[in-house]
Amino acid sequence: MLYIELFLLYLQKFFINSLIFLKMATNKPYGDNHRIGAVKDRSQVYNGKIEKFIKRDSETGKFMDVKSDGKPFKGVRKEK
Repeated sequence: MLYIELFLLYLQKFFINSLIFLKMATNKPYGDNHRIGAVKDRSQVYNGKIEKFIKRDSETGKFMDVKSDGKPFKGVRKEK
């Protein structure tokens, strides 16, 4: 009888933990401060001489950053 009770307690604990685990794994799309659309007041241009993308502030015109791997910045619009 004792073994059956212990087994039932184990099953209850196992199912409660698995339900908590499943509940924690869901990622809601709201409230996580993610960006929708492009970054404002910034643009990027490709420099063919160094073969890298350069990020530029649209308000001041100053260059902000150079992408080291040659791929474009994510979420930043491209200049023509």
